[in-house]
Amino acid sequence: MANKYSSHLFELIKSLTKAEKRYFKLFVARHTSSGPNNAQILFEHMESMDDYDEEALLEKLKSHAFTNKFSITKARLYDTILKSLDAFYAEKSKEQLIRNEIHYVEILFNKSLYKQCQKRILSAKKQAIKYNKNHLFAELLLWEKKLIEKDNYQKVTSKQIEVLTFTEQDVLNNVSLNSKLWEFKAILFRHLNKIGRARTTEQVESLKADIENKLHTLIIPEGKIRMKYLFNHILSAYCFAIYDDKESLKSVIKNVTLIEENPNEFGEEPNILISTLTNGVYLAMKNKEVENAQALYNKLKILYSKAEEEGSQDVVLKVKSSLISLELLLIKLTCDFNKFEKISPTIYEFISENKKNLNESRLAFLYYNIAHILFIQDKFSKALKWINSLLNDIYIDQSQEVYSSAEILNLFIHFELDNKDLVRYTLKSTKRFLKTRNKLFEYETLVLNFMQKTTSYNFDNYELDEVLSQFISDLKKVTSDTFENIPFEYFNCILWAESKVKKQKLSLLTREKNEEFMSFNI
Repeated sequence: MANKYSSHLFELIKSLTKAEKRYFKLFVARHTSSGPNNAQILFEHMESMDDYDEEALLEKLKSHAFTNKFSITKARLYDTILKSLDAFYAEKSKEQLIRNEIHYVEILFNKSLYKQCQKRILSAKKQAIKYNKNHLFAELLLWEKKLIEKDNYQKVTSKQIEVLTFTEQDVLNNVSLNSKLWEFKAILFRHLNKIGRARTTEQVESLKADIENKLHTLIIPEGKIRMKYLFNHILSAYCFAIYDDKESLKSVIKNVTLIEENPNEFGEEPNILISTLTNGVYLAMKNKEVENAQALYNKLKILYSKAEEEGSQDVVLKVKSSLISLELLLIKLTCDFNKFEKISPTIYEFISENKKNLNESRLAFLYYNIAHILFIQDKFSKALKWINSLLNDIYIDQSQEVYSSAEILNLFIHFELDNKDLVRYTLKSTKRFLKTRNKLFEYETLVLNFMQKTTSYNFDNYELDEVLSQFISDLKKVTSDTFENIPFEYFNCILWAESKVKKQKLSLLTREKNEEFMSFNI
């Protein structure tokens, strides 16, 4: 019964592009007799569904005998779709092409066609080197050894043994070095996702011990493009984690150049270029390098146009979500609300249609920035809707920066809505939340103390300007600590408090602070 209601097949069908669906139907037609078969019938019915409802599906298909063994029918269709995808991408995936060659090597070897076997090995080795497939290169070396062994080592020279041994050791060294880089990457990104960027000197020292000191002991061999990319990627993320945004951007720029100059290395993985360009735009904006940010953003838009032309659904989705995320960030900085009104319907539609396919962290950032823009516009009820969705409907690790920032913004929204009872109630849970996740630093403490004081039952509103002025003064002292500036990237409390004291729109002060971004073209 557990398998009967599995939605895996439905999810697989819904993930197919138009080209993949078309190929599947041709694939099934080639491998079956005339007329629609069970696979085609089930596929077409599931393809037409918006949401998976197995009981409704079985009701529609009750006249077909295969519903008596529905789990088996679904499993066969699932396997058939995977086989069609394997055939569809057989000529497109360099890895698969080399794997096919290895399989041909095995067939020829088993038929004792050793010269043909050797020829295939040499051809496949060239492809493995060209596309940096070390793991496949190692497999081919094993077949070379088998060719030597079948003659009881009589036809091999000492020089050939030496070259083969040296080559294999070089491959193993590369695999070992790549493994170390992956380990550092895993440690660092686990830290970033579980803890966030460093907020104390102790956290910086811990990262240095885990990453920096070890990373700089590694020597990347000349010509190892993928390893160089991975090294730069880790270094960029490390610098970002310790709030060294300038060095982080330098490493990202190096990787953009590396990817563009070596299309053979990265051609099959467009997501690498997408994420690198997205990170580059974000870091360039943080460093207020507007021309650099614009250039990288333009490259991302070109990538989007190219993906649309080629019909790559996955790439289109990822580039589009990156572009929207960056556009929202820019609107938040420049307060270009006319632009927001123009593009927001498209953004809302995009989120609605792709919610299930978007990364949860990306979705959280989209929700947060939409809420923040609406907050700056004084549309507090609408902002609350998006923050509530972020806090209640998106399943991300609650230790992530965006989640704790949403908790803070939630307090300010209720403050603006004059929901003092709700603020008082939420304060306790917010403080407990931040404390248990080691997120209660000076900035957060000042915000919570301000909220507690100004929403207390005996607070006199005539004192608000004085309390706000003190709040501003305390926050400015806090910003002298580099690590305490991180929360200001999400919500600038100083600007908000100043807008109250000066009786000016928050949007006006925000726009003045980010004047350099007014020339940015989205």
